[in-house]
Amino acid sequence: MLQKKFLLGLILPSLLLSACSFNLGSFEKGDNYESYYEAFGPVRAIYDSGEDSGITNSYNIKDSLFNEYTVNSLDWEDDDDKVEDRQYVYLVIEFLEALKIETIALYIKSEATGVVDVSSFYYLNEDEAPKKIRYLSSPSTDHGTPIVYDDLPASESIASNHFSANENKWKDFSLTNFQQGAYEDKCLHTNKGGLLYIRIENNSGLNIPAMTPISFTFLNLLIRAID
Repeated sequence: MLQKKFLLGLILPSLLLSACSFNLGSFEKGDNYESYYEAFGPVRAIYDSGEDSGITNSYNIKDSLFNEYTVNSLDWEDDDDKVEDRQYVYLVIEFLEALKIETIALYIKSEATGVVDVSSFYYLNEDEAPKKIRYLSSPSTDHGTPIVYDDLPASESIASNHFSANENKWKDFSLTNFQQGAYEDKCLHTNKGGLLYIRIENNSGLNIPAMTPISFTFLNLLIRAID
């Protein structure tokens, strides 16, 4: 089983069963995580084209972000499934069913050492999600008139993290203790078609020039849902 071979030593207490195992809560059904794969759409990774627009890479979770090979090798078995190293501004998780999520964790690796700030925002559907994103290449004004972008301020994040990435080393981070509207259980409550936009603040045009951009790749998306 995949659980028995997981030897990464995650420092994620809510996911750990022991020093060499993890638990994805209600997704632990003995079905080789097929229910896990069916609960999410491809993860969209959005980065700056350099011309005030975005480019989106889509990654299938089973092929690229969570399987026996990625867990045990911290790598990809097939080059076609590798996650490109980019200055991603948003990672977008699409939910295909209603879930109650306790923790979302991810591994990233950068070629540079630096501090990383992450925020997250939940949208009920695609219509509510941001369309006009402020990239690093985006202007702040149009002929002297301030441009209004759709990105929410970091102060409205429902879960955040601040951590240090180490040069060419995998680093895990997690989102937990969600502050979502009227819910008081610190979980993320999703609906079918809902979207979680995870923003890497370093790569957002909202933070020029306060933060240093960071390019990275990522794998091992671990989402713990509970009943």
